[in-house]
Amino acid sequence: MEDVLLVLPDGTVVGVWNDDVPWQEIGVITAVPRLSHVEFDVDRQEWVARDAATGEIVASGPNRAEVLALERAHYVEMLDRGDIPPKVFVPGKGG
Repeated sequence: MEDVLLVLPDGTVVGVWNDDVPWQEIGVITAVPRLSHVEFDVDRQEWVARDAATGEIVASGPNRAEVLALERAHYVEMLDRGDIPPKVFVPGKGG
């Protein structure tokens, strides 16, 4: 799986990574907010990944593992383009 990390001008790291990143070796962790939440939607009868800031559905389907992979792909593509997800505050750009 591809990991993407962006370092913002203020030193904030935004990204999509797996649990193998050795954060303790890199520096002090001050927060690790989730960009989305994956839950089973009883009305839809499927797994749904919703953006934590906007509520937008970024992935859905009957298989949780597939929804997690689609969710990851969504944010990797976003970060590859240099887009900062809405929940992440960027100094000088409001928030």
